[in-house]
Amino acid sequence: MWDGPLAGGVPLAEQAGDEDELLLEGSWPAGQQRTGRWSLDESIDARFAWIDRRAIELAETAAGGGPSDRPATSFPYINALSLRYYLVKLLRVPAFFEDVRTPTPGERIDLYLTTHRDEAYADLIQQLAQQCEATLEVHWHQPPARKAAKLRRPLPWRQWAERARRWPTAPPAEEGDGVPRVVLCGSPRILNPVCAELLARGCRVWWLYERFALRCWWRWRAAGVEQLVCEADDPLPRRFNDAWTGAELRSDGIDLAQSVERWLAERAADVGEQQSALIDRIEGHFRAVRPTALVLDEDATPLKRIAVALARRHGARSSVVQHGAPCGPFGFVPPAADEICVWGGSAQRQLETWGVAPSKIRVAGWPNLKPRLLELHPARPASQTRAKRFLLLATVEPRDERPDGVEFHLTSGNYALILQMVHEVLSQIEHATLTIKLHPRARKKEFIRFQRPVVETERPASAPATTFVFKQGRARNPLPVRVVHSKNLARLVAASDCVLSCASTAGIEAALAGAPVVQILPIGSGNVLPADDWGFVGTARTAGELAALVDAALERGWGKPAETADRVLAKAGAAAARSIVDGLIAASDAQALLLGSSR
Repeated sequence: MWDGPLAGGVPLAEQAGDEDELLLEGSWPAGQQRTGRWSLDESIDARFAWIDRRAIELAETAAGGGPSDRPATSFPYINALSLRYYLVKLLRVPAFFEDVRTPTPGERIDLYLTTHRDEAYADLIQQLAQQCEATLEVHWHQPPARKAAKLRRPLPWRQWAERARRWPTAPPAEEGDGVPRVVLCGSPRILNPVCAELLARGCRVWWLYERFALRCWWRWRAAGVEQLVCEADDPLPRRFNDAWTGAELRSDGIDLAQSVERWLAERAADVGEQQSALIDRIEGHFRAVRPTALVLDEDATPLKRIAVALARRHGARSSVVQHGAPCGPFGFVPPAADEICVWGGSAQRQLETWGVAPSKIRVAGWPNLKPRLLELHPARPASQTRAKRFLLLATVEPRDERPDGVEFHLTSGNYALILQMVHEVLSQIEHATLTIKLHPRARKKEFIRFQRPVVETERPASAPATTFVFKQGRARNPLPVRVVHSKNLARLVAASDCVLSCASTAGIEAALAGAPVVQILPIGSGNVLPADDWGFVGTARTAGELAALVDAALERGWGKPAETADRVLAKAGAAAARSIVDGLIAASDAQALLLGSSR
């Protein structure tokens, strides 16, 4: 019997027997695990890293053509990132049937699925059953009733902001032939230093946003920087009547085209009108401002991919500024932009390993890295105790319905195991304390849910932290824990004797600051962020490995190895921003010279 996700259908316990069983999403609860029960989350790990590469290839095939050939209105091209993750979800199924448990001829497969959600699983397993000459019986269940979403009224401050956006700004710079016109699209946290440097060089600058961004507008308004906003009141006709290119999508004899076509049609019905409007708004903006360059913090999400395609149409060169740690390829490759500006040699080597052409990579530095972080020194505790202060930099919680990249192999099950492993190791250390810094996109309530199995007491504090104590179990010492959403990384790192990082950009920053950093990865993951290349003490996947590396980190203590900075960081702060802008201006000058010679 092969069990699928039931999302509100018949509980798995009611179907349980002695047959072999496969859970298509999520992991078996601890009390229900036994021999003959598998889950895709646990079985498909870094040994199947080819799935990530194949998902990228198939997503490119679905979009059709290379970057210069794609129309901006190609729906699969715009939604390539989500499509890659969806293809990972599909490709895990035939990989399991091929390499983990192959049905025998005549074997019966009972498949339990939820309607309007799991049709792709039925398509795939029907083909696999036919290949194996097995019989298939699909049992459909209705999804649970969903509460109607509440209509949200526009917040008063946003209504005010929309009026404020029309206030006159400072007089624009003269747009002579030699003035680069640059559009920025991305997080101000990453691109603000580039904006400041562009203005210092006399460039004309705009920010491109889907919705009006008040904080960014307020910061740059006095400098004459305007926002190109894509939201508008007037409706536009839907454009994506044909979201499917008709490409052939096959992997090891399994036809994925029907499942992908259905997914694209559902997504087009959901976001097609919105993305169609983005194309029209951005095209109008670019026609008005005539950009010579586009700078982004990534080129994988819909708004950014539309901007890259339309910028190319208008003759503007696009550059990506590295946004975070390259823990997986989906947010970085294949590049849609003309180039990516990376922090240093470590990132350059990783992108080249993933197949990015060296000509598309420019080592420029890390513009938003705070100089004070590089000058950080550990803060001594107020009392002279033997306390060992640990900081865990957590990642975003995984979602069962959308698997992460296979090589990273982060699942709900092994993420909970990571947190329990940290508790097990640190609770053996006398006077240890733990602060957990959540990822900026993490939800505190969701994170606390992963801690429930090992939490003894919890006290929601009025301060921006939740404190609790882990159950002792086999532990020698209770482990006090604080969970914080603080943005002040430097203060947290300085107050730590050892930093534990789960595939976190902040972990790289802590290593550059001089803190001893141990990287923690899920069991079954690949060589994500090689420790030697990124300045970590080492990488732990088991409690034994973590205990040994924590001892090594505490013994090493704080220090700033020169080789770490040399590998990871070419330049930082304003120097990196100058390097990025040097390249933009040189490209604009070359483009102007080319246009002049062609007249």
